[in-house]
Amino acid sequence: MMRDWTGCALQALCPLPCPALAMAQALAGRDNDAAGQNATPSDPARFAPIALSGNPIAGESLAMLDDPQGQSRRNMDHILDATHRAFARDGLMPEKIIYFWIQGEADRSAAPGAYLKALTAHWDRIRARLDDLYPQSEKTIFLMQTAGSDQTHHRSDQYHPAADQLSFAAGRRDAVLVGPVYPSRLADLIHPDLHHSRIMGELAAWALREIYAGRPWSITSPVPRRDGDRITLDFALRDDEALTAHDLDVYGGQGIDAFLGLEVEGGAIQAVELDGHALHISVTGPVTQVRYAMQRQSMRQVDGNAYPARRGLIRTTLTRPAVQLPETTLYRWLPSFTLDL
Repeated sequence: MMRDWTGCALQALCPLPCPALAMAQALAGRDNDAAGQNATPSDPARFAPIALSGNPIAGESLAMLDDPQGQSRRNMDHILDATHRAFARDGLMPEKIIYFWIQGEADRSAAPGAYLKALTAHWDRIRARLDDLYPQSEKTIFLMQTAGSDQTHHRSDQYHPAADQLSFAAGRRDAVLVGPVYPSRLADLIHPDLHHSRIMGELAAWALREIYAGRPWSITSPVPRRDGDRITLDFALRDDEALTAHDLDVYGGQGIDAFLGLEVEGGAIQAVELDGHALHISVTGPVTQVRYAMQRQSMRQVDGNAYPARRGLIRTTLTRPAVQLPETTLYRWLPSFTLDL
């Protein structure tokens, strides 16, 4: 019942199914991290899902969502105000508010840094409104990093929002990068299917538990260093995890080469080595850039393909079983990134 809720999950933009609902279900499902017979139900349920999907038409840019005269902005403001009135009616004040953000495809043509500026302005506006309504509550924006494509990503399409989302999460204490969208199977060439949307929600619930237990979560861009033909990327990972390669057959060998989703500009990769928190790349030629899960290719005509054009096979060793999805394991995937050397 509502009186038992001490937090809420606000969903800003939701393609098809609702990860915020899966997030709340996972949070309410267990008091501990155990699975199977060792799992115990939560009592009471502590988090309530509140869907704040104000866009009447999918595929809206940030400019459209923030237009003061636009229907999406009015819808989102109206839902936020109505939610507050419902809390106030019962004398409730949420302790923690999570604003769950999944958006980016509609801004694929934005110039470098433009999406970062727009997302910062959007969250600052929402955050200010939440501060007015709930001055004592802790507010955090949880982001899923856009896949940067549907099943087609043309060579001329730079698509900067994925990189801007990395910069956004790295630059704010009130932002958490839950993970990338690229490992998700698509239902309609663009949006993740129901199963993977629920995985996103469970990942967000896992991330929330970790953050409030004082453990870090976001994985952002690595720090590069070079010694001749050996490039090393150092990741700021947790002490209880290391880099590892995922199942090499996850994409059916389609649209990904032998280097786990890594590419270079100005030369060629000879070998890739995963070494704890470091990734070593042996190269030839005057390499000027390293990319991961940023392929520019079309996968629409490939039989049986259901994944975005961008794809990678590197995650960490930290895993856990999903709460609401039987026989499903949750993984911490590396985000897509581009690094100039």
